[in-house]
Amino acid sequence: MTVPHGPKLVGKKRKALVTALAEPAPPEAAAAKPFAGFRAKLNFDHGGIAVTTDVRYMRMTDKDIAEKLKIVIRSPTGGLVEHRKIGEYHFAYIEVDTGKEIPASQVRYFQVMPDGSETEVTPFEKTKELTIHKLLDREQLENYLPDSFYEVWGPMPSQLWKIAEYLENNDKVGVCRFVASKGFKDYYGIIYPVKKEDGSFILCCVA
Repeated sequence: MTVPHGPKLVGKKRKALVTALAEPAPPEAAAAKPFAGFRAKLNFDHGGIAVTTDVRYMRMTDKDIAEKLKIVIRSPTGGLVEHRKIGEYHFAYIEVDTGKEIPASQVRYFQVMPDGSETEVTPFEKTKELTIHKLLDREQLENYLPDSFYEVWGPMPSQLWKIAEYLENNDKVGVCRFVASKGFKDYYGIIYPVKKEDGSFILCCVA
């Protein structure tokens, strides 16, 4: 049986083909791997138990929630808008297709749903009042994953002292709603006292 051949390659073309075949094909771009934590070794030697083992660790945050919460900004006509830095200090809402600056009062926010549809939403305003609406046993503080830590103070320390002393004496923490800056995430703020060496208190808030 005769095997058909393609056109015969000679000279530079043949040399180029041989060179190309000799070089390994470029590897495909590897898919980005999720961060698997920092490596460390954990040592424990207490209560008659001695353990040394390799571990990994990483900071726990609400990043996964933020990634799932996809928000897009649109102009009054429905055009996609980006919040961009203009100059050293100025930020503006710029319509992507036209390059026009859109007044902040006219932009609209939409949450992208799992099926790709969009639902209009309104951002939470920055917290102006911390209202403790519930008390929990202090031991329950461990059940919350703090994203940020804050110190709470004011011009009337005696009023804060009353709160701190009550929470300390009753082994309680106060729960409030908390939004650090205008946006689309609100938190539970947990307010609790920390006693200093001189006997005074400071109030802390984790959110």
